[in-house]
Amino acid sequence: AANKPTFALVSKQKRLKTKPRLKPWPRRKPNWQLQKPKLKPLLPQFTFAWSAWNGFDVFLNNVTKALTVQDALEYYGLGWENVLSFGDAENDTAFLVAAGYGYAMANAVPEVKAAARYMCESCEDDGVAKTIERLVLGGEINDGHK
Repeated sequence: AANKPTFALVSKQKRLKTKPRLKPWPRRKPNWQLQKPKLKPLLPQFTFAWSAWNGFDVFLNNVTKALTVQDALEYYGLGWENVLSFGDAENDTAFLVAAGYGYAMANAVPEVKAAARYMCESCEDDGVAKTIERLVLGGEINDGHK
């Protein structure tokens, strides 16, 4: 049907020969990250989540990726046990905790790694693709369990 989402897997043989160069996460948080504790008391209704090496997301305290996905799950009559999620930054934490299979990337910040049930390879090492290939083609649902 036209309204159903379509998914495709890319085999190792069909991957691009060259990968885009991604800037790695810094070993320590940049100076702007130090501003977060100063901003929170001034704007208590907002959450400040580190989401990229050069910035952070600002959103209302009750708004998360998990909240958005919950609407889709209700619409399709599915539960969180059917959800596979991946994340590497603070803005992914609620989604990883709620998902039945929440994977932190190897390059994730420590807070995200602590919150996730599973671990996978880094973004630079095609962690999402490799994990989906293992889960779908190999049936290794518990691969990478902490």
